[in-house]
Amino acid sequence: MLNEDIIDKIELRKDYVLLELERYGGIEEHAGGIYSITTKRFKEIAKVLKVGKGRYTRKGNFIKTELKPGDKVYLANPAKCEFVCKKGDKLIGICPEGLIDAVVVEDWNFCN
Repeated sequence: MLNEDIIDKIELRKDYVLLELERYGGIEEHAGGIYSITTKRFKEIAKVLKVGKGRYTRKGNFIKTELKPGDKVYLANPAKCEFVCKKGDKLIGICPEGLIDAVVVEDWNFCN
């Protein structure tokens, strides 16, 4: 697990995205710093903190990362992320841009 202070020093490679995810309750830390993850424990909306520059396809074409810091994104399954550190009641996770299901363009409530 990384320390919260190192987040500003992280430079992401390829199309990876650093996300801030909120939990419905408190965060449980288990042996070895591994978090018990289920989709019902985490909110589906995450905030983008940092993004990588993009990635190359097999044919050599460059695809720029479309997300930008500050974007809100929807993850149908937040367990797709690899969690790198805890920041208060939130977790910081990393995943490729392709695993993000949607960008939230305005505030809305899924349940109401």
